[in-house]
Amino acid sequence: MTFTLLSRAYCHLCDEMLAALRPIADAYGAQIRVVDVDADPALEEAYGNDVPVLFRGDPEEGAELCRHRLDAARVAAAAALAARRADPHQCRIMAAAVSDMVVHGRSGDLEAYLLADKIFHQTLLEASGNEMFAAIDQMVAEVLTSRTQQGLMPFRPEEAALKAHEDVASAVSRGDTNKAEEAMHRVVVEVRQAMGLD
Repeated sequence: MTFTLLSRAYCHLCDEMLAALRPIADAYGAQIRVVDVDADPALEEAYGNDVPVLFRGDPEEGAELCRHRLDAARVAAAAALAARRADPHQCRIMAAAVSDMVVHGRSGDLEAYLLADKIFHQTLLEASGNEMFAAIDQMVAEVLTSRTQQGLMPFRPEEAALKAHEDVASAVSRGDTNKAEEAMHRVVVEVRQAMGLD
Protein backbone atom coordinates (compact mmCIF):
# COMPACT_ATOMS: atom_id res chain seq x y z
CA MET A 1 0.00 0.00 0.00
CA THR A 2 1.14 3.55 -0.70
CA PHE A 3 -0.03 6.71 0.99
CA THR A 4 0.37 9.95 -0.94
CA LEU A 5 0.65 13.09 1.15
CA LEU A 6 0.17 16.40 -0.64
CA SER A 7 2.37 18.77 1.29
CA ARG A 8 4.52 21.89 1.08
CA ALA A 9 7.53 23.36 2.83
CA TYR A 10 6.96 25.37 6.01
CA CYS A 11 3.56 23.78 6.67
CA HIS A 12 3.22 22.68 10.30
CA LEU A 13 0.03 20.71 9.61
CA CYS A 14 1.86 18.84 6.86
CA ASP A 15 4.69 18.02 9.26
CA GLU A 16 2.22 16.85 11.92
CA MET A 17 0.34 14.60 9.50
CA LEU A 18 3.56 13.07 8.21
CA ALA A 19 4.75 12.42 11.78
CA ALA A 20 1.43 10.77 12.69
CA LEU A 21 1.48 8.69 9.49
CA ARG A 22 5.05 7.35 9.75
CA PRO A 23 4.49 4.83 12.57
CA ILE A 24 1.38 3.51 10.85
CA ALA A 25 3.20 3.08 7.54
CA ASP A 26 6.22 1.51 9.27
CA ALA A 27 4.05 -1.00 11.10
CA TYR A 28 2.59 -2.27 7.82
CA GLY A 29 5.45 -1.77 5.42
CA ALA A 30 3.42 0.86 3.57
CA GLN A 31 5.17 3.50 1.51
CA ILE A 32 4.66 7.22 1.98
CA ARG A 33 5.02 9.40 -1.08
CA VAL A 34 5.25 13.09 -0.21
CA VAL A 35 4.34 15.40 -3.09
CA ASP A 36 5.15 19.11 -2.89
CA VAL A 37 2.10 20.88 -4.31
CA ASP A 38 4.23 23.94 -5.06
CA ALA A 39 6.37 21.89 -7.48
CA ASP A 40 3.37 21.02 -9.64
CA PRO A 41 1.34 23.94 -11.05
CA ALA A 42 -1.77 21.79 -11.51
CA LEU A 43 -1.68 20.60 -7.90
CA GLU A 44 -0.94 24.10 -6.63
CA GLU A 45 -3.97 25.41 -8.51
CA ALA A 46 -6.20 22.55 -7.36
CA TYR A 47 -5.24 22.60 -3.67
CA GLY A 48 -3.78 26.07 -3.02
CA ASN A 49 -3.40 26.39 0.74
CA ASP A 50 -5.69 23.42 1.37
CA VAL A 51 -2.92 21.03 2.48
CA PRO A 52 -2.04 18.53 3.76
CA VAL A 53 -4.24 16.06 1.93
CA LEU A 54 -3.71 12.33 2.40
CA PHE A 55 -4.64 9.76 -0.25
CA ARG A 56 -4.55 6.00 -0.30
CA GLY A 57 -2.72 5.45 -3.56
CA ASP A 58 -2.30 8.08 -6.23
CA PRO A 59 -4.23 11.39 -5.94
CA GLU A 60 -5.73 10.95 -9.41
CA GLU A 61 -7.01 7.43 -8.73
CA GLY A 62 -6.83 6.81 -4.99
CA ALA A 63 -9.27 7.58 -2.22
CA GLU A 64 -8.86 10.80 -0.28
CA LEU A 65 -8.51 9.82 3.37
CA CYS A 66 -8.33 13.19 5.11
CA ARG A 67 -7.30 16.82 4.94
CA HIS A 68 -5.40 18.81 7.54
CA ARG A 69 -5.87 16.20 10.31
CA LEU A 70 -7.74 13.01 11.02
CA ASP A 71 -11.06 14.70 11.39
CA ALA A 72 -13.05 13.57 14.42
CA ALA A 73 -16.16 15.29 13.07
CA ARG A 74 -15.94 13.37 9.79
CA VAL A 75 -15.68 10.01 11.53
CA ALA A 76 -18.49 11.00 13.90
CA ALA A 77 -20.62 11.91 10.88
CA ALA A 78 -20.15 8.35 9.62
CA ALA A 79 -21.80 7.14 12.84
CA ALA A 80 -24.76 9.46 12.26
CA LEU A 81 -25.17 8.10 8.73
CA ALA A 82 -24.92 4.55 10.01
CA ALA A 83 -27.73 5.29 12.46
CA ARG A 84 -29.91 6.15 9.45
CA ARG A 85 -28.82 3.33 7.17
CA ALA A 86 -27.54 0.33 9.14
CA ASP A 87 -29.44 -2.87 8.54
CA PRO A 88 -30.25 -5.32 11.37
CA HIS A 89 -27.31 -7.58 10.44
CA GLN A 90 -24.83 -4.69 10.70
CA CYS A 91 -26.35 -3.67 14.04
CA ARG A 92 -25.87 -7.23 15.34
CA ILE A 93 -22.24 -7.27 14.16
CA MET A 94 -21.50 -3.98 15.94
CA ALA A 95 -23.22 -5.14 19.14
CA ALA A 96 -21.27 -8.43 19.06
CA ALA A 97 -18.02 -6.58 18.42
CA VAL A 98 -18.64 -4.31 21.42
CA SER A 99 -19.44 -7.33 23.58
CA ASP A 100 -16.17 -8.95 22.48
CA MET A 101 -14.29 -5.70 23.20
CA VAL A 102 -15.67 -5.65 26.75
CA VAL A 103 -14.76 -9.31 27.41
CA HIS A 104 -11.28 -9.10 25.88
CA GLY A 105 -10.59 -5.65 27.29
CA ARG A 106 -11.35 -6.78 30.83
CA SER A 107 -9.22 -9.92 30.41
CA GLY A 108 -6.30 -7.92 28.98
CA ASP A 109 -6.25 -9.81 25.65
CA LEU A 110 -5.32 -6.81 23.52
CA GLU A 111 -4.96 -8.73 20.24
CA ALA A 112 -8.52 -10.09 20.50
CA TYR A 113 -9.70 -6.65 21.61
CA LEU A 114 -8.03 -5.09 18.57
CA LEU A 115 -9.73 -7.54 16.20
CA ALA A 116 -13.15 -6.77 17.69
CA ASP A 117 -12.43 -3.02 17.56
CA LYS A 118 -11.49 -3.22 13.88
CA ILE A 119 -14.65 -5.21 13.09
CA PHE A 120 -16.72 -2.60 14.92
CA HIS A 121 -15.24 0.32 12.96
CA GLN A 122 -15.29 -1.48 9.61
CA THR A 123 -18.98 -2.32 10.04
CA LEU A 124 -19.82 1.21 11.18
CA LEU A 125 -18.07 2.79 8.19
CA GLU A 126 -19.71 0.36 5.75
CA ALA A 127 -23.12 0.91 7.36
CA SER A 128 -22.80 4.65 6.70
CA GLY A 129 -23.45 3.88 3.02
CA ASN A 130 -20.92 6.58 2.11
CA GLU A 131 -18.07 5.54 -0.20
CA MET A 132 -15.69 8.12 1.26
CA PHE A 133 -16.22 6.81 4.79
CA ALA A 134 -15.91 3.21 3.64
CA ALA A 135 -12.62 4.15 1.95
CA ILE A 136 -11.03 5.20 5.25
CA ASP A 137 -11.64 1.78 6.81
CA GLN A 138 -8.07 0.61 6.17
CA MET A 139 -6.64 3.82 7.59
CA VAL A 140 -8.73 3.50 10.76
CA ALA A 141 -7.67 -0.15 11.13
CA GLU A 142 -4.04 0.84 10.77
CA VAL A 143 -4.35 3.60 13.38
CA LEU A 144 -5.92 1.14 15.85
CA THR A 145 -3.28 -1.51 15.13
CA SER A 146 -0.44 0.99 15.40
CA ARG A 147 -1.80 2.20 18.73
CA THR A 148 -1.72 -1.35 20.10
CA GLN A 149 1.69 -2.25 18.65
CA GLN A 150 3.31 0.94 19.92
CA GLY A 151 2.15 0.30 23.47
CA LEU A 152 -0.25 3.25 23.45
CA MET A 153 -3.15 1.01 24.41
CA PRO A 154 -3.57 0.48 28.17
CA PHE A 155 -3.34 -3.14 29.34
CA ARG A 156 -7.01 -2.91 30.18
CA PRO A 157 -8.96 -0.49 27.96
CA GLU A 158 -10.58 2.44 29.72
CA GLU A 159 -14.18 1.85 30.78
CA ALA A 160 -15.09 5.21 29.21
CA ALA A 161 -13.80 4.00 25.81
CA LEU A 162 -15.77 0.77 26.09
CA LYS A 163 -18.88 2.72 27.10
CA ALA A 164 -18.48 5.09 24.14
CA HIS A 165 -18.32 2.15 21.70
CA GLU A 166 -21.35 0.61 23.38
CA ASP A 167 -23.21 3.93 23.11
CA VAL A 168 -22.42 4.14 19.38
CA ALA A 169 -23.71 0.63 18.71
CA SER A 170 -26.83 1.25 20.76
CA ALA A 171 -27.59 4.59 19.09
CA VAL A 172 -27.06 3.12 15.61
CA SER A 173 -29.42 0.24 16.35
CA ARG A 174 -32.07 2.71 17.59
CA GLY A 175 -31.54 5.04 14.62
CA ASP A 176 -30.55 7.92 16.93
CA THR A 177 -28.25 9.99 14.72
CA ASN A 178 -27.41 12.64 17.34
CA LYS A 179 -26.41 10.13 20.03
CA ALA A 180 -24.43 8.06 17.51
CA GLU A 181 -22.48 11.11 16.37
CA GLU A 182 -21.82 12.32 19.93
CA ALA A 183 -20.64 8.90 21.13
CA MET A 184 -18.41 8.39 18.08
CA HIS A 185 -16.84 11.77 18.69
CA ARG A 186 -15.89 10.53 22.20
CA VAL A 187 -14.30 7.42 20.68
CA VAL A 188 -12.19 9.40 18.19
CA VAL A 189 -11.09 11.99 20.77
CA GLU A 190 -9.94 9.21 23.11
CA VAL A 191 -7.88 7.55 20.35
CA ARG A 192 -6.32 10.85 19.27
CA GLN A 193 -5.39 11.74 22.85
CA ALA A 194 -3.90 8.30 23.50
CA MET A 195 -1.73 8.65 20.40
CA GLY A 196 -0.63 12.17 21.32
CA LEU A 197 -2.35 13.73 18.31
CA ASP A 198 -4.28 16.29 20.38
